[in-house]
Amino acid sequence: VSLLYQTGYLTVRTEENDLGGESLFLVPPNLEVKSALTKLYYVKIRKNAVENNVIKDFSTALVNNFETHNLERMIKTFSAALNTFGYDDNEAFNSEHYCRDIIYFTLTLSGLNAQREVLSAKGRADLIVELPKTRYVFEFKLSKNRASENKLLDEALEQSKDKRYGEILPIKELIRVGVVISAEDKAVVLWNVFE
Repeated sequence: VSLLYQTGYLTVRTEENDLGGESLFLVPPNLEVKSALTKLYYVKIRKNAVENNVIKDFSTALVNNFETHNLERMIKTFSAALNTFGYDDNEAFNSEHYCRDIIYFTLTLSGLNAQREVLSAKGRADLIVELPKTRYVFEFKLSKNRASENKLLDEALEQSKDKRYGEILPIKELIRVGVVISAEDKAVVLWNVFE
């Protein structure tokens, strides 16, 4: 960590904490470094290596899906990313945050400007992806059984709307997406858009 900091691959960021003080974080200084480090971590945490050409192919497809607003293909890529980690990682589908992080790292690996737990006046959005003119806001819910899936989707969309996730500066076209991930299926089972 100290070598990464000294060579400029990590920088210090301060953030006000709940106690009125400041917390310090070591973070990548820009999207290019963040993407490169994510690629190294992505390969490291996988028990079976993912080949570079596979990473390049899904990264290109994912960027294209965002640029063309192809939500259906985007969600399929999310499911593929979840499936990549599902079998050999017992923790993957025990936590909504863990599933969100798999998707976040997949987006970051693709070079997209993705951010987790983005603060607004009323709460924190699970995941935001910033494009030059568009902001995607994703609210994730993890379903432990089929009976709760529709209710969770409604909750995700309602939460995103009520807490006004993504309504931050700079003002952009806003696309809010509720996503339900099934712990049983280890994939996205429901999603819908609230614009």
